[in-house]
Amino acid sequence: MSILTWIGQALGLIPQAIEAGKQVAAAVKPQNTINPDDATLWHTLDYQTRYLGAVLCTVCQKRIADGHGADLCSEAVRRRNAGLS
Repeated sequence: MSILTWIGQALGLIPQAIEAGKQVAAAVKPQNTINPDDATLWHTLDYQTRYLGAVLCTVCQKRIADGHGADLCSEAVRRRNAGLS
């Protein structure tokens, strides 16, 4: 085996090793835990915008039926996971 072949093979392994390292880093990265009891993740209701027996969530802009304000807001959860709030 010539020295040039050996160098070429060694250089070919470097991108694979870098990609494997990135995958390992992503796997061990701690994820946000969503606690449904966290009131900051519930719908934020604006009762002045009552529309046909429902109110609007100011975060996700969806109509929320009465009694469902303490449900998780999908947009608030997305923002928490993205680190935006």
